[in-house]
Amino acid sequence: MLWKIKPNKRVAWEEWCKLVMTIHKKEAIETIIEEDLIRESCFIIGGEYVLYMHETVEGKEKKPANMSRELNKKHFEVLHDCLERVSNVTLIGYDLKAQDNK
Repeated sequence: MLWKIKPNKRVAWEEWCKLVMTIHKKEAIETIIEEDLIRESCFIIGGEYVLYMHETVEGKEKKPANMSRELNKKHFEVLHDCLERVSNVTLIGYDLKAQDNK
């Protein structure tokens, strides 16, 4: 998914990302496990956009976030305060894995 950082919200988003990777890291990992994810990534591109990607457990679909968790509530609050979704459609140009060649 592609998001645009709202005006004057870049610093707030970067600070949230730092918190996710430090003091909230253990719980954040627990949340992605609950969602059948093995990886969740957020890339800040050119200071204006955020590219969100995730990788699910093989053979499973991503489950919705557990909104009874305070961390998930806070994450969505900060996300909606700082970012706006560019498009609901994601087009994959390519996605290769070396292991797919076996």
